[in-house]
Amino acid sequence: MPGVITRDPSAALITPRVLITGSRDWLDADVIHAALKQVWAELCPPYRDDHGVYTRAVPTLVEGACPTGADLIAYTFACRAGWGTERHPADWRLHDVTCPRWHANEMRCHRAGYRRNAAMVKLGADICLAFIKDASPGATHTATLAARAGIPVRRFTYTTPGAVPRPRRVRQTITRESNR
Repeated sequence: MPGVITRDPSAALITPRVLITGSRDWLDADVIHAALKQVWAELCPPYRDDHGVYTRAVPTLVEGACPTGADLIAYTFACRAGWGTERHPADWRLHDVTCPRWHANEMRCHRAGYRRNAAMVKLGADICLAFIKDASPGATHTATLAARAGIPVRRFTYTTPGAVPRPRRVRQTITRESNR
């Protein structure tokens, strides 16, 4: 069945990692809760332990520690459900060599969230759940990186009625003609 995650039953003791990314202004907790419950059921089916007691593994939620939106909703769910949590807040003050000169002296680095997203994906996950509202660039970025890394991605999108679509950056290939 497409979209269903299958795991080797002998890997029941391995802690599955669920990467979540989402818009800061995502408000629909029901969608996030349903997605997390479904993934939990797929990744951690109940099994009988050595004492004959039915139990199940508990996943680890990997998220960007945003104090609002999808991250907060998922973090709250994970804490209440007894999941492990792995929080990765962006260091908005840190600039690096990839930063353009025009913002190197600013107090807030515009690329910090993207660096954090890449680091979370690099750590790996069994699945990525992306809750993208109004084409959120950060959540879209993380989902794209996860897909490129071979992590299965489930996208949940919402467009606010009347919202103006965000322009997409188009990468241009610049070629120089040789002087003859």
